[in-house]
Amino acid sequence: MKTLKIIPTPSFIVPEGVYRAKVEAVRDSQEMSGGCIVNMIRLVFDIYDDTGKYVIYKAGKKYLADLTNASDFRKDLINWGILGDIDCGEFDPETLHGKEADIVMKQYWNPNYPQPYCAIAGIFPAGFMIKTVSPQMVA
Repeated sequence: MKTLKIIPTPSFIVPEGVYRAKVEAVRDSQEMSGGCIVNMIRLVFDIYDDTGKYVIYKAGKKYLADLTNASDFRKDLINWGILGDIDCGEFDPETLHGKEADIVMKQYWNPNYPQPYCAIAGIFPAGFMIKTVSPQMVA
């Protein structure tokens, strides 16, 4: 009999905790907000995890494509230690592709939905929250 391969399934339902992750994709889009079209950036992370044998955990966070002082994107880039790479007020979000970070995941439950909403609550430099790790990417 031929051996069948079990292919891990990607999931954005991530248990709460701190994880080492790597930016897998940087996506831009446009959305309507207050009757205007705004530019958005979404970072998608692959999470290093050796407990989810049949699952590839992923996490994403969407931002307004804005680097003003009060923007969430700028705050996360500062926490992550990336902002120092910005020269002359310009930054290419694609440079985040492949960068590692320690991310904090939180779950929020709504009784109207069977699954929790999983959100990235914090992004920090790799090694800031997790001192030692032997990452094993399932992907």
